[in-house]
Amino acid sequence: MTNQLAFHNTKFNVINHNNQIWLTAVEIAKALCYKSDDAVTKIYNRNIDEFSPGMSETVNLGVSGNLSKSVRIFSLRGAHLIAMFARTPVAKEFRRWVLDILDREVRSAGADHLPTKFHQRVLLYLNENGQVKDTYPLTEDQVVMSFDAFVGYFRKKGWIVAPRDEVLGCLVGAVQKIR
Repeated sequence: MTNQLAFHNTKFNVINHNNQIWLTAVEIAKALCYKSDDAVTKIYNRNIDEFSPGMSETVNLGVSGNLSKSVRIFSLRGAHLIAMFARTPVAKEFRRWVLDILDREVRSAGADHLPTKFHQRVLLYLNENGQVKDTYPLTEDQVVMSFDAFVGYFRKKGWIVAPRDEVLGCLVGAVQKIR
């Protein structure tokens, strides 16, 4: 994971939270060229219904000695969403910058570190290198299994599973024997 990040003149103090990169609201506000440190928090509060729980949290960060301060932090996805609502000249560039970091982090984490909780079920199509090539959302009533698992499942239920042409050939042969 990257510990040092900078966008233009803003150097981020990266927070490692749940083994992911998180950025503070104050530093995001500076990067987006807001004059007020609480501009990002105001954007968040106005659009809170757009954020999922994994996009923003309030944490206590140690300031000095025994002192700690309550700070709003954003995951890279949350920072990207903040920039979607931002109306500053650098917002578009900041969004691209955040996505580049997110891409780098996902690539470096590999498939072993991908989250297993999804808001919906998704079928992933992988390329030869094991990277996600495409996705297909699944409804609750759809089932995905390998062909071998499919055949095994229906055989356990007492079904005969065979290719259509093979079954047709057997039926034609049986009918001809009867005549």
